[in-house]
Amino acid sequence: MGAGFESLSNSRIGQGIALGVGRALPQKLGHGVVSFAAGRLSSDRDSEMYRAFASNRWVLEGGGMTAEELDSAVRETITTVGTGLFDLYRAMAIGGDWRRHVRLMPLAAEYAAQQAEGGHPYVLVGPHTAGFDIGTRGIALAGLEMQVLSVPDPNGGYEWQNERRAEAGMNVTPISSASMRSALRRLRDGKCIATGLDRPVPGEKHRICMFGREAELPTIHVRLALKARVPVVLLCTLRAPDGIYELHASPPIDMIATDGDDVVVNAERVMKHAEEFLLSAPHQWAMPHVIWPDAVNELPR
Repeated sequence: MGAGFESLSNSRIGQGIALGVGRALPQKLGHGVVSFAAGRLSSDRDSEMYRAFASNRWVLEGGGMTAEELDSAVRETITTVGTGLFDLYRAMAIGGDWRRHVRLMPLAAEYAAQQAEGGHPYVLVGPHTAGFDIGTRGIALAGLEMQVLSVPDPNGGYEWQNERRAEAGMNVTPISSASMRSALRRLRDGKCIATGLDRPVPGEKHRICMFGREAELPTIHVRLALKARVPVVLLCTLRAPDGIYELHASPPIDMIATDGDDVVVNAERVMKHAEEFLLSAPHQWAMPHVIWPDAVNELPR
């Protein structure tokens, strides 16, 4: 939720607090605390968190919102993201059957089942939603073995997160030349890898169109899929009205050769699937970094 909040939530101290709160508070009370905090956090239009959620939502919605409508949208997003974090850490703290928290939709369940058979390599990729981590953990515990390419140079908090993900069966490797080579070998051996597609990558040479605007977004998933000649599958976790986190999936997206830039063309084909899911639940998009810096200057005051 912006640099300051993300630094705390991704620190060992912040995660220790989150686990303690998740263990101590019943779910209804925890969600109430989240809602109260969201009201306070969404009131500061100059914070990095507000600018990130507001500008990203502004682009997703096609602009046109008043300042009050945008404030309400940001509060809605922060509430949903905070609820997702509380639910994740509460589930980790109290344990139990993860099927109580995560519902695999038909295609996602099919991909998990295929892993038992072997020989079904996919590059799994998805946008950061409020249920991103809880959904990924759910499908891993359902049997989908994967190597997860994560942020390079992780701090102590990220390392702690990665240890918890490993407990669910995920092999988390920060992005590096070595992990990219390992991912490529894994795909060629008939196994899966996973990563995100909406965290900005400053200096990325390819510019990908998302919601009608170009941005510096990841292309690792497409470059690996092109090299290994395997399909990409878009995964997206969305919180259902009953409070269960549903893991949706796209059909396999085969990479195509074009007369232009194969990386850009295929990345934008994958992005279209992500856009469809995010448009169905805009308040659940949880990317805490500004994707379009120029959009910040368009926000109503």
